[in-house]
Amino acid sequence: MKSFTLDGKRHKIHPKIPLQQIRWLIGRQHIGTADAEIEQLVTDRAKDWPRAAIDSAKKFALWCHRRNQMLVREMRL
Repeated sequence: MKSFTLDGKRHKIHPKIPLQQIRWLIGRQHIGTADAEIEQLVTDRAKDWPRAAIDSAKKFALWCHRRNQMLVREMRL
């Protein structure tokens, strides 16, 4: 995966972000968790990352969170 769409905008994934670790971390959060808390989780773990990687990781984490929310919505139908 080299890019993803979040809120109608296309975003490239920074090569230094650990995709699987972010997916795992976000997958363990409740679907009702606020976006600010999701972003904070990534920021707390990315202290020594380049700024561009942190921004990309936060957007990717939100994308994963949205996908989890959609999955739960589909299962409740």
